[in-house]
Amino acid sequence: MIYRNFVEAQKKSWRGPGGIKVLLIQATPIIITQSSDTILMFTDRYLLAGKSPIDMAAALSGGLTSFLTVTLFFGLLSQVNALSGQFTGKKSPIEASLAAGQGIMLACLFAPCLYLTLPFAKNFFSFCGHEGRLLHLETQYYQILVSAHIITLLRCVLASFFSGIGKPMIIMQSALIGVVINIPLTYALIFGKWNLPELGIVGAAWATVISSFIVLCILIYYYFSHHYRESHKTHLSIRYNPDIMRALLKLGLPAGLEFLLQLSGFNFFILIFASAGPTAAAAITITFSWELLSYLPMTGIQIAVIALSAKYIGMGKTELAERTSYNALKIAMLYSGTLAIIFFIFAPNLASAFTNGELNETSQMASTMLRIACVYMTFDAIHLVYAGILKGAGDLIYPTCLTFFIFWGACILAYIEINILELSPIKVWWSFTILIIAIGILYYQRFRTGIWKTKKII
Repeated sequence: MIYRNFVEAQKKSWRGPGGIKVLLIQATPIIITQSSDTILMFTDRYLLAGKSPIDMAAALSGGLTSFLTVTLFFGLLSQVNALSGQFTGKKSPIEASLAAGQGIMLACLFAPCLYLTLPFAKNFFSFCGHEGRLLHLETQYYQILVSAHIITLLRCVLASFFSGIGKPMIIMQSALIGVVINIPLTYALIFGKWNLPELGIVGAAWATVISSFIVLCILIYYYFSHHYRESHKTHLSIRYNPDIMRALLKLGLPAGLEFLLQLSGFNFFILIFASAGPTAAAAITITFSWELLSYLPMTGIQIAVIALSAKYIGMGKTELAERTSYNALKIAMLYSGTLAIIFFIFAPNLASAFTNGELNETSQMASTMLRIACVYMTFDAIHLVYAGILKGAGDLIYPTCLTFFIFWGACILAYIEINILELSPIKVWWSFTILIIAIGILYYQRFRTGIWKTKKII
């Protein structure tokens, strides 16, 4: 009887609006897309580890810092997803494309601002305590990626539009083509294969830029294709609309600030952790390279939750948005829990993959850190799912404040533990783990209050 009731409950959760089937149709292509981004970052670091641990660490710090410069704008523009989703729920396709049009104009306005950071990159990394070859390599990597961030911003807008209108397959197809191009190109430019120059970390950066540009071209092709010119009037979308621009800024600025606070805090935590020495720097790079296999696919689930919850809220059916979040949590917990078990069992093998199979001090520290990360992975799933439904509803002030206190608290605590208390990197990592558990619990509590149901975007 109990088993039969359980089976019936699972069948019920599978069917209908907000069910697992609808969620998977929306989420699977986005998860594959996010997984492809994970593969690209993992491949970069794995191949650069073949050059030296310093190259690998420079790719992490330089890459994260380059993305940090764009996070405010990226977070703002990604809310085209929620906005176009709500317009789709209201059966207003032209307004959905106008939301993308406002995003395109903002992307072109924001991109030149990023170039102002280029002359200060070396001084910034030096201020963080980095020196020598690490300082030189991460500065090069940063400057190349930031110079091409107009591509990043335009990709964000178009991908958010297609996600919001329920066409994630387009995002997936373009991303997979990018992977197919990027991996061999990265290999060739790092090691100088197939008559291409040996550029090391510079080659990895240029391979990322080239493949991203090709992905953008594919998205532009679809956006202005005959189908979307007819259904959404995309060819007329890049024009100023004060009401939709106001809605995008109202929704996007808190989201962008929340994303900036989260990633900047996370980035500074890594930089502070890396200042504990080259072994700690390499160990945290290895740990996060594997942990991204959990995190980025779950952000795909979050993007799907944002799009679907925004659509249902636009229809005036908050109960379907709530159902979507519960079913998304089941998927995210199953995925993160499975990976946590795998990581815990095979941590030494996974860590030594980045040290040419050697069990040295770096791989031993990374192995311990990876096992500790297993403790917080399911709480990270809770955080991402409920952050998704809050963003879809436009409930952003509380998450922004929470993100600030948690992630910047982690930075301050890490600095004190490393530089004043002189604690070991493993103890610092335990402190970070406790804070990630806390943010998952606090996001769930915010969701349970139901305040998000009262928010209005459009």
